[in-house]
Amino acid sequence: VLDGAYFPCVLSDGSLVVTRFNAQRNQQLFHYWPDSGKLEPLPATPFGLSLGALRATPDGKAILFYGNPLDEKGAKGDRSLYLLDVASRKLVNVTPGETINGFIAAAATPDGRSILYTKADNGFVSVISVPRGGAGTRRLLFTLTNTAWYLDVAPDGSIYVDQMAADNVLLRFSVSGGSVERLTQ
Repeated sequence: VLDGAYFPCVLSDGSLVVTRFNAQRNQQLFHYWPDSGKLEPLPATPFGLSLGALRATPDGKAILFYGNPLDEKGAKGDRSLYLLDVASRKLVNVTPGETINGFIAAAATPDGRSILYTKADNGFVSVISVPRGGAGTRRLLFTLTNTAWYLDVAPDGSIYVDQMAADNVLLRFSVSGGSVERLTQ
């Protein structure tokens, strides 16, 4: 559909928000209309491969993304989880003052009033709910033991999480050859 674009999010009008590399070779969000080929940069740059936190809201008018806002000169603001109203270009920091390390997944509730996101800390992953505007009480919903790749909320309020679990195995190989020694259980 669009060369060099990835992680598409469909908006309510049928247009897409996609990630592409900009002229400075940095990832940036773009608004794309497949029927006309029109492409406009958005004031947002996602961080890394934050696929689980690049999501359209249920009304299809805004995008959740983890990364940095861009000002009119292309300078990056603070890295955080943001809600971007695509039409107005208005950005709301959903997690102001929070440090989020590791992989993050996010989703809006079906009514659009709350944002759920994951936050890794001390070997666990918390699923947290915050009001859409970013201000207000954050609620810990539950804790996971593995990284969450995706997070979604069904119309009935059920929360779906796609977790990644990987065994860590440490092996020792002798430079002279021979058998491999497993150091972890």
